[in-house]
Amino acid sequence: MWTYIKSQLLAECQFSLVAADLVINSLRHSSQKQYASYLKRFFDFLNGKPLHTCNEKDLINYIEHLYSSGLGYSVCNTARSAVSTMFDIIFKTPIGQDRHVSRLLKGIFESRPALPRHAQIWDTDVLVRLLDYDSDKVDLIKLSRKVVTLLVVLSCQRVSAIHSIMIDDVFWGDDHVTVKITSLLKQSRKGFHQAPLTFKKYSNSNLCPYYQLKLYLEKTKELRGGIRYVWITTTLPTKRAQKQTVANWIRFCLREAGLADFTPHSLRAAAASKAISKNVNVDAILMAGGWSGTSVFARFYNLPIRNVNPVADAIL
Repeated sequence: MWTYIKSQLLAECQFSLVAADLVINSLRHSSQKQYASYLKRFFDFLNGKPLHTCNEKDLINYIEHLYSSGLGYSVCNTARSAVSTMFDIIFKTPIGQDRHVSRLLKGIFESRPALPRHAQIWDTDVLVRLLDYDSDKVDLIKLSRKVVTLLVVLSCQRVSAIHSIMIDDVFWGDDHVTVKITSLLKQSRKGFHQAPLTFKKYSNSNLCPYYQLKLYLEKTKELRGGIRYVWITTTLPTKRAQKQTVANWIRFCLREAGLADFTPHSLRAAAASKAISKNVNVDAILMAGGWSGTSVFARFYNLPIRNVNPVADAIL
């Protein structure tokens, strides 16, 4: 799909091959992957109609087609973004911004809304209690699950950030460990990249990120060979653990803690919400998690902690 768009840039805009690649790479790989299926559906819907003859009406008809097939607002909105982005790249006309397209999406939202999956977030105390055990003699899979989960919840980071850590970017001090994030993250943008993560020593070694990470690296030293990424698979042949594998480690811990209805990404909101409840400065939380401002943070991450009812507390 993106090969076709590249060919259009070469033909319609007379770009060089390098320039065409760079324009397409302005979209993150995850966005390219997500948009590809919706663009393929759009071309199937056009049924051979030349792309340069399409306009807002074709996009409206395509979105209506998706809606009529039973799909909801979230899918329709992503399809709108995919098609609009393609037209913006090739023809400099982001047709998804047309007011009738916007009205159509608003109507779909009213009919089939995409509401947040959870209005509340779980209390990190539940997970911390689960992880508070001696890990010196546990097997590698259990240690891997514990250390990854601990680092994600204590750092307020996405799973992808912790997954990207390389051994060469881990620096040990006497009472702390500093982890540099050298990979491009979702929150990376012009003028901003995630600051190094610093974890200090804590008296409880069972929950100390300094001790647990060091233990993990010691136990995997002979297994990793030339693998420079921190996380490795627990079965032979040993290789770098994929992001989905790391997420599954966290998902296992959530199930063990009775939180099976939450995803690994929920650790980010749980950690931030817990910090807010403990009166941690908001600016410090935004910096720790890489949020650019308070609006997205307040809307999606600063959630009331489940089973806490301030009204009942005030009364009783």
